[in-house]
Amino acid sequence: MNQIVNKFPEIPSQCATILDILRDRSCNIPHKQALTLLEDRETQELTLTSDELENFCTINSLANLIERKTTILMQY
Repeated sequence: MNQIVNKFPEIPSQCATILDILRDRSCNIPHKQALTLLEDRETQELTLTSDELENFCTINSLANLIERKTTILMQY
């Protein structure tokens, strides 16, 4: 049985959501590993730092917003 170890630093009290935590970490420890995706539960496929993860989420959200707005415009 694998033991799970919590390696997360203390979460600041002003962080109410996961997004708040990501933003806080992006500002305070931008180059520290935040997320690792595994290809087959073992092989590391992709690792993102806190800063890269926030940028990815922001860019992805913006792309989704643009896609939704252009879809609405094209329906008219």
